[in-house]
Amino acid sequence: MPIDIWMRALYAALMTPNHSVRYFDRSTPPHISTLILLAALPASRRFWGYCLATTFSAGAFIAYLGGAPFVGSEVFEMNAIWLGLSFGAVSCGYMLGNYISGRFSVRFGINRMILMGTIVGTSGVACSLFIFYLGFGSAVVFFGFMIIVGLGNGAGHENVWQPDAKEVLFNYLDRF
Repeated sequence: MPIDIWMRALYAALMTPNHSVRYFDRSTPPHISTLILLAALPASRRFWGYCLATTFSAGAFIAYLGGAPFVGSEVFEMNAIWLGLSFGAVSCGYMLGNYISGRFSVRFGINRMILMGTIVGTSGVACSLFIFYLGFGSAVVFFGFMIIVGLGNGAGHENVWQPDAKEVLFNYLDRF
């Protein structure tokens, strides 16, 4: 996922180069100065926080996409109809999370929504793991708590894309 953020940052840097000129004299071409500023992006703690948040939240969902059909068919011996319905139920959680994100991101702020989504998603996986550890694991527990993971991803993952790459970069550079 960090490559996606890099590509968005590069696109933002090349499409709006006039903002970066204020850090250089007028003799430096705007695109060159923007690329120089873009090289400073890896030093931004906020940038890496957003990268890690999106990587881990998307990683949990991608691991689910890769492993759920096997777990459902082989471990829980579900037929194709119930497996498909259970597999798609995570999308309902993701849609609800996107609704929550759109409704409350302005009120609570991007960083709080990312934190809330991460906590909800992690708690969904942790609760499912804990119930399996106690010996009460079933397909309902596995797929049911993945709906909570989808809710957390929908609420938090979408907020990671909200900060403009230039905003992150300029907030970092304004400290100097």
